[in-house]
Amino acid sequence: MGVRRHTDEVVVASDFSTFAWMMEEFVSLGVSTIYVGRSAPESHLLRQMPPLLRRRVRIANDDSELQAAALIMEPIHEEVGCRVVRGNLVFDRKIKIALRSAVAQVQHALYSLAVGLNHEAQVAISPVKLTAALDHLRHSLRNERGRSVASQLSGVIAAYVPLRFDGPQIATGAPTEIISIFDRLVNDESYVSFSSSVGSLIHTAGRRTALAQIRSCVRRIVKSPPVQVIVDYVSKLVKVGGATALPQASSLFSMFQVRALPMIVDLETARSQALKRWLATTGSVPPLSRAGRQPADSAIAWLPPLQSAAAGEPWDPFVSMGRTGDLLASLIDYDRNRRSR
Repeated sequence: MGVRRHTDEVVVASDFSTFAWMMEEFVSLGVSTIYVGRSAPESHLLRQMPPLLRRRVRIANDDSELQAAALIMEPIHEEVGCRVVRGNLVFDRKIKIALRSAVAQVQHALYSLAVGLNHEAQVAISPVKLTAALDHLRHSLRNERGRSVASQLSGVIAAYVPLRFDGPQIATGAPTEIISIFDRLVNDESYVSFSSSVGSLIHTAGRRTALAQIRSCVRRIVKSPPVQVIVDYVSKLVKVGGATALPQASSLFSMFQVRALPMIVDLETARSQALKRWLATTGSVPPLSRAGRQPADSAIAWLPPLQSAAAGEPWDPFVSMGRTGDLLASLIDYDRNRRSR
């Protein structure tokens, strides 16, 4: 958010800085391609993304995943009074906030798992929060079919097992530098091998071999870094499907041919860290534009991020940009400084 110096007009621009800082997490997890569902609002921002980032993002037709999640959740929707409209949950009547949040979280988790199943992609889910949401549904719902869906998904998530491996760690840089680093890494042979080995962890058979390959690849990356900012190892904890998870998932996702469960990664800490870095931006730093640069436009005074901004959840319908009091104080401070010059 900024102010045009000559007209006092308040302007808003897309800022991809926080997305760029998430790249550090993506690199350590061996990510090479980022999937965005066609139904997601972010899919419409593809043309606005910096070119180096844009060519690593794939827009996936997620119609079948949306339909699958809606079909599985149908008995729950019927009881709480909601429906899916263009991929979004619409509640027809008022219900308690906690129940509403639980339904939205479980809906998003089912959709994410469906995307992971169809594209063999890592999915961002917080197992702890999802388990709490499922427990809330089981205790709140009266419909036996709805409680059965919650219990089945609880069984799938409980059957996931934790797995730890080391990934390459890159030193913090400017958002533009991090995007460039990511683009160079995904073309490096050692990183591609590392990414492929991480992807192999979803298969129960051969998991030890995949872990050994990961260690070998990461040693090569750190010893002879393809980009000089790779400084060390970083330990990553993920969750992969256990032996008893696949049959339960196959029953829940009966419309898909389930061969292997997607890897679950909890990106909550990474999102919070990305937001903290954005909030720690000192001075009036321009946003990271679609050109992949932070342009110095003297006609606009960019306001510092509001400290009350919060990292929301993927299923939240809105993005928190901070509180009105902080925005008002920021504008008053800008006006006071402008008048004093």
